[in-house]
Amino acid sequence: MNSAIRQQVRLELSKRNLSQSQLAARIGVSRQYLSNIMRGVSGNTPSVWENVCRELELELVAQPKIVVPPTTFTKPDDQQPQNDKLDNS
Repeated sequence: MNSAIRQQVRLELSKRNLSQSQLAARIGVSRQYLSNIMRGVSGNTPSVWENVCRELELELVAQPKIVVPPTTFTKPDDQQPQNDKLDNS
């Protein structure tokens, strides 16, 4: 799962004064497996995260990604090339 989810789980563990070992025991996985999950190495299955979230009273929500269109740089008006015609009078 993404880093924001892992960060929220860490925050909840801290708020509840729980260790990863304690959480692992509560959800029925090894400490090492939970550590791998929290580092993003393994465990990217919804059922594992459902158990983690249920134990910490969190809700796992899917939402569309926010796509930010690429920005283009434009020069301020005073730096734009001038296409003024020269006065040949």
